[in-house]
Order: sequence, then structure tokens, then C-alpha cells
Amino acid sequence: MKIFIRILFAMTAVLMFLFALDYSRGLMTSLYFEKYGEAALNEPNPDYFFFYSSIPDYHQETPIFSVDANGYRVRMYEVATIGEDTVNVNAELYYYLIVHSTTLTLDDGMMVRLINGHNQASVLISIARFRSLNVMMGVNPDGYVYIDPLWFSSDYDTFELEAVDGTVLLSVDFSLPEEDSSIADAINTYFQENGALPDMALQDQGIFPANPHVMTEYEHIFWISMAIYFLVLGLATYFLFFFHPHRKNSLGIK
Repeated sequence: MKIFIRILFAMTAVLMFLFALDYSRGLMTSLYFEKYGEAALNEPNPDYFFFYSSIPDYHQETPIFSVDANGYRVRMYEVATIGEDTVNVNAELYYYLIVHSTTLTLDDGMMVRLINGHNQASVLISIARFRSLNVMMGVNPDGYVYIDPLWFSSDYDTFELEAVDGTVLLSVDFSLPEEDSSIADAINTYFQENGALPDMALQDQGIFPANPHVMTEYEHIFWISMAIYFLVLGLATYFLFFFHPHRKNSLGIK
């Protein structure tokens, strides 16, 4: 019975630790984005760099598609990921899509539709709210912000933003710049020529490595959570395994 209690206690302690860890990190992240994400969006010229620049592993500073119309702001950037194989490095190209408005409320369930006016082919791209902010990011079927460029291979010429009920909120001409190489091509070429991934070597082409968010300002939340966890764990351990008042009574101590 004692062994079972100890096993159960150890499992509970682990679950409590994971909960404290997840809760503290989640709270740190929420507070960070509520403060700095909101500030970036409220600038006279919204700072979308705050969002797309943190995406691993590389990003293009200049959007390949940009439009401000009907109260909506749409930006799409090239981003690239690096595979785990560090011997045969291969950068893969993706698109990062942002939909924002400084005057209108973006509703959950909105969609982006790309249309080919010649054959009426179309593709729907889901957009999801970033945290609790009034900004949406394009997501792939797995829920990640990496949009496959193959989705754009049908010569789409119209970009539409649709409401939940299908109402077209924005409809503009759509085209991507004709480029000889993408951000991924530039990274792969640099690696082949230098045997290492670029840090700031491609900045003249507007290509930069990921700029992760640093949340040290809210580290105290993590340490407070850990302190509470270990305090509760210590008290629970003491009263469950070491505190036995009946032993004192058995010795005649009152």
C-alpha cells in the first residue's frame, strides 16, 4: 500500500510540475504579446516585422504581396525553413500571410480565396487569429503558418477576403513578382559556396535569420510558479510521509 501511495504521489508531482511549467510559460507569452504585439499593431505604420521575423528559420524583409483596401491590410512574405540534416542543408520556401485591420474587427472563421479568372479555379486559405489580437495569419491544413507555394501555381489573379457567411469583404488583383530565385534559393546557394548557413551575410538581399521573441521581462512569472510548486510539494511531502502526530501521543507527549 505504501509503495502504491508513493507511486501515485510521484505521478501527481510530475503532473503538477508540467502544469506549473505550461501555465507559467503560457501566461508569460500572453502578457508579452498583449503588450508588445498590441503596440506593434497600434503604430502609425503597423510593425508586422514583430510577427513574421520570429518564424524559423529565415525571412524576407520586403513583402511579395501587399495591399491596403476597404480597411484591410494584407501582407505576404517569403520565409524559409532549414531541415534537420546539417550535412545536406536544404532551405524550403514557404509563404507567411498576414491579414490586419486598424479600423475593423476581424472575425474568426474568415477565409482567403485566390481565383484564376481564366478558368475560375480557386483555392481557400484558412486564416487564424494570432493570440487575442486583431490580426490573422494564414495557416496550412495542419494549423501551421507555413503556406506551401504550390498553392499559388495556378496563375491566380484575384485575391478575396471572405466573411464567415461567404460575403466578399475585399477583392483585389493578385500577382506575385517574377523572380529568378527565392529566399530559399539564395540560402541554398550561399551554403553551397561557403559551407555554412548565412547569418547576416544576405542582408543586402533583405534576407535575415529568425529573430526570436525574448521574454525575460516576464521571467519572474516562471520563478514564482516554480517557487509555489516546490513549496506545495515540500509541504505535501512532509505531511504525507514525515508528519505523524500519533507517534508523539504514543510516547505520552501531549
